[in-house]
Amino acid sequence: MLGQFILAAIVSLGSGYSDLKIRRIPNLITLPGILFGFMLNTFLSGFNGFKISLIGFLIGFCFFLVFYLIGGMGAGDVKLMGAIGAIIGYPLIITVFVYTVISSFLIIIFMFFPIIYNSIRIKDFSNLSSIRKTYIPYGLAISGGTIITIAFNYFNIF
Repeated sequence: MLGQFILAAIVSLGSGYSDLKIRRIPNLITLPGILFGFMLNTFLSGFNGFKISLIGFLIGFCFFLVFYLIGGMGAGDVKLMGAIGAIIGYPLIITVFVYTVISSFLIIIFMFFPIIYNSIRIKDFSNLSSIRKTYIPYGLAISGGTIITIAFNYFNIF
């Protein structure tokens, strides 16, 4: 299990950093993550490991694919969640979802609090329309959700 967590941490942190800095999650990170996730789980647990990896990949990829298709996120985010699912498998991918949602709310609050606070303070809400056009690095939220899941399940921090 430590191997999966190390690989998931590397893939998620690299993707989160990339999404924050260049607004992209490169295939150079996600596709090897998917491949190594399948290989590692198959090596460690045989066909059962492959099944756990496949189910995790499908849940992560397909769930986020819906948001991509409606324009809510980029393809890199979809592939990243698929890669995390392939690495840590099912059922932990569900836990990553929960912590990713929490991480995304924290990121959004951190990003938009100054704008909203200033609008309330000066009683001018005309600049709130700019929030709709703001890029949100969702790869960073996925990274946060993955790291929290690892901490919770491996290190028993929470």
